[in-house]
Amino acid sequence: MGLNQDVTPQGAQRALSRTLADAEDEKILRVVAMVDALERRGGADDLIAPLRPRLAQLRPAKPLRFARLLFLPLDALIVQPSRWRPGSATIPRSAIAPLAEAVHAGLGADAAAIDAAIAGRTADDRQAVADAGNLLWPRAGAILASVPALPGWPATGLRPAAAGDLARAAGAALLAAGDLRDIAAEAESGMQIDPETVQDILAGVAGHGAEALAMAVAVFLARLPQAAGMLQRGASMLGADGMAIMRLAARQATEVLLGRLEVPGGAENVITAAPLEDSGLEARRAAIFLDALDASEPPTRKRRVALIRGRMDESCRSRFAKWVDDGVLAVLRPLDRGATPAELVCMEKNALGLRCLEGEARRLGGSAFYDALLKEASALVRGSPLSLVDKVRLVEILENSDVADALRLEKARAAARAKAAIVPMRARFREVA
Repeated sequence: MGLNQDVTPQGAQRALSRTLADAEDEKILRVVAMVDALERRGGADDLIAPLRPRLAQLRPAKPLRFARLLFLPLDALIVQPSRWRPGSATIPRSAIAPLAEAVHAGLGADAAAIDAAIAGRTADDRQAVADAGNLLWPRAGAILASVPALPGWPATGLRPAAAGDLARAAGAALLAAGDLRDIAAEAESGMQIDPETVQDILAGVAGHGAEALAMAVAVFLARLPQAAGMLQRGASMLGADGMAIMRLAARQATEVLLGRLEVPGGAENVITAAPLEDSGLEARRAAIFLDALDASEPPTRKRRVALIRGRMDESCRSRFAKWVDDGVLAVLRPLDRGATPAELVCMEKNALGLRCLEGEARRLGGSAFYDALLKEASALVRGSPLSLVDKVRLVEILENSDVADALRLEKARAAARAKAAIVPMRARFREVA
């Protein structure tokens, strides 16, 4: 054994993480499935932490366990324990287990109903998440906001004194998260936001402390970054120092969201971890957030923003190229006849997702890149054995209606030429007869 070899448990874990980093995808997915099956993940989270950027690409199915469901509304706040500091408006990943255990115990008999509702489901099952979450999140927020103790806290390795403050802040943010999520969803659908409603919700959170307010603001801005400008309006609801309190909360929330993007894989995960149909929305949120920082922040932060923007641009391009190939061309290439209804639905759905991503990703750069890939895919569609109707529909999605109209016209002219060629042939046949 070499004199410099690290034989501590931490050294063994680092060595195992390095081994996994070089492992094939199938092996990594098996390891993640084993970790997900653990009742208490503990150090296993540290083991797979370096793999998170790669897991975002692989997108393994995530079992909808109680702790995962509980913290879905606060996902933007979760950080590795090494990056957590008391009062930082973030939640260390190692604290999830004891916080979830406190909520599970506090729910009493109702916990069994939630466990049954999510059994066998995954985090991608939106209806299951919404149904079970709406039962869980308000109750959980109230439990954590007033929890007297966290028996499982010693296993986190974090300071005992931090447990209560973190639980109460997370609980208050969770209490507000549902209403803030609904407001963000309504705004994204085109409805007008009522600033007083937002401020009323945030004023309720502020009663639980500055950290809780910063958490709630971060959760809101992660979903609706364009609302940053309205936070100061009505801040007087927070008291005489309302403007200063809100300014501080917004600054801390911005740092939380910026830090989330800066960690290895953070900027990339925003795009790659989302389903294709959601990736355009995530790109838009990120672009709006970065644009706002570009317009108002000092040069030091502008440099940080520029680096993140470059990483996100690259991630969007990579995601787009992969989905053009996997989502459209992989279905199209093997066809030697017209597509089945299921194949058409698959290609059209993916083409729509691609156009949504492309439309938002252009804000981050690379417009010529997207144009070239869309034209290439459209050309393959035009040369495929699909019916004219199916070709026109796909080309219209991938490029635009003008190109689709040109395809229709081209086919109509070809049909007219073929018909015109038949007329003299019939005359000759009559002469011979």
